[in-house]
Amino acid sequence: MNALRSLLADAERTLRTTLLGRPWWAGPRLVLVFAPLAGLAIGSFEAAQPGRFVLMLYAAIKLPMLILGAAAICLPGFFVMHAALRARREFPASVRGVLAGQALFAIILGAIAPLLPVWYSVTESHRLAVLGNVAVFAMASACSTIAIVRVQRAALGRRTLSRALAAGWLAMYAFVGLQGGWMLRPFIGAPDAPPRFVREDPFTNGYVAVIRLLKSN
Repeated sequence: MNALRSLLADAERTLRTTLLGRPWWAGPRLVLVFAPLAGLAIGSFEAAQPGRFVLMLYAAIKLPMLILGAAAICLPGFFVMHAALRARREFPASVRGVLAGQALFAIILGAIAPLLPVWYSVTESHRLAVLGNVAVFAMASACSTIAIVRVQRAALGRRTLSRALAAGWLAMYAFVGLQGGWMLRPFIGAPDAPPRFVREDPFTNGYVAVIRLLKSN
């Protein structure tokens, strides 16, 4: 718990003092730097198997595509949300905050993803490998989200508005990100499956697949 609090404090300090003071394009650029590093770690499950290095490279390419692509798809809806809440003037600041938040997410993910190869080394279970990735993504997402909500609340000076915008962004991003991640799979890859950039059926419904997965367990 203390380690998580320290990580959150560092994330908020980085966001306040570094990321928000940069041009808007600095956020996507940092995603392109740190997300591939995380992708290499994510794709390293059963790295000794033939062809697995190719899957690591695929994951390094696809992870920044997922992070930035999902954000780009959500931005029009985010603008509509601002308009509905009569907060159009705050939209540029919110976008800057969102892009900084994406960069922060990528930085945290790149920092803690190297733990995944260690996790992979103690388990041969593909399911446990997936759960390890879920834990890492959840930690990075939680820290970056809490940090951006705190910083934007101080900047906007309207607690209710900042919470509503953050909740709306998270809902949209999670909705789009889940389907995007499903379409861009595999990231970890099953040991008995040959390396592929995407599966043969990328345009299936990711939400239905997740529901079926939950029901089967």
